[in-house]
Amino acid sequence: MEQQGIENAIRDKAREWAAEYGEDFVVELAGDFLSDAAARMERLRQALAHGDADTLMLEAHTLKSSSTNMGALVFADLAKRFEAAGRDGDLAVLAGEVNGFERQFAAVKKSLEKFLSMPGQFLSQER
Repeated sequence: MEQQGIENAIRDKAREWAAEYGEDFVVELAGDFLSDAAARMERLRQALAHGDADTLMLEAHTLKSSSTNMGALVFADLAKRFEAAGRDGDLAVLAGEVNGFERQFAAVKKSLEKFLSMPGQFLSQER
């Protein structure tokens, strides 16, 4: 998914959260996601490098859930595949997907950082 599509999906979800809980809640949620996801991505990389299927499954599962909450659905779908590979103990199937997973995380991170830099403007932007 292109950057604009990722940003639009995140904006849509952020608007839902803001309508229900307020903008400050969404800012906190996005900040927490970014710090947590970065650490989880690092642990996932290490698990993959060391063949640790259990840790990979756990980190991917949490990334899947939290990215769904942020509206990063393509990233969540990729995390779901990583989770399944960890559960099945078949990390070799991920060899061709790691770069795409990393790129998708970078795109999500970029969109959330844009949101955090100007929350009100980000939420009010049209597609």
